[in-house]
Amino acid sequence: MSIMNIAAMQERLQVIKQQHQWITEELKTYPQGKLSVTRNSKWEKWYIKQADKPRIYLPKSERSLAEKMAYKRYLQEKEAELENEQKALEAYLAIRSGSPDAQALYSPEQSIHKLLPKHTYENEKINQWYESAYITNEKYPENKRHPSISGNILRSKSELLIDEFLYRNNIPFHYEEQLVLGDGTIFYPDFKVYSVKFHRFMYWEHLGMMDDKEYVEAAIAKIATYLKNNMIIGRDLIVTVESLKAPLTYPQIQWAIENYLLA
Repeated sequence: MSIMNIAAMQERLQVIKQQHQWITEELKTYPQGKLSVTRNSKWEKWYIKQADKPRIYLPKSERSLAEKMAYKRYLQEKEAELENEQKALEAYLAIRSGSPDAQALYSPEQSIHKLLPKHTYENEKINQWYESAYITNEKYPENKRHPSISGNILRSKSELLIDEFLYRNNIPFHYEEQLVLGDGTIFYPDFKVYSVKFHRFMYWEHLGMMDDKEYVEAAIAKIATYLKNNMIIGRDLIVTVESLKAPLTYPQIQWAIENYLLA
């Protein structure tokens, strides 16, 4: 079963090109040079270094400039990341050009899509669950900003990727369905999915800010609560993580789907 069809890859490629163009133009507005930070047991010092010139010390009164230079570094890293992803997608699409893409037949633009089975789930009970209404997380609706082809509106781009991978692979799932644990704790896992491979429901939690100390502490406490209620990673839970320097990737999602969900 195709993890991501050609149309989806082409869409992603266009998004990457747009993001890359925006970052390239944005970087032109930033000062020249590169921020460096030195630390000892008591102090942290900021410097700007330009090629073939002595580094310039930034006093604490120049914090706004230091922050701007730090964000410049992030944009440069993001630009390189997008360039690598663009090259990989273009290379793959060049290979796949003209090759059959079975999953694309489910697209509404295809004349036979209404004649294809809506779901390929193993029993009617799963179909009914998939179609049923459910209690979802109503907190912070303003954070739901990323519409998916599944009809869901996600809180992050990484959740959007997972959502679309699940949908395109015909895996039954709910987004942020309420889960009441044995001790009464209420969670709203990112995804409740039905594993065709193991013939049971699993929960997918994506931990997306693992370079933020408070977020990490909350994530550890959450996983500990799952474990306390006899929910085990790899049996009941699928967990993916990312940080600014190590964002979620297609291969990570593909690995999780193939190892936990697809027969």
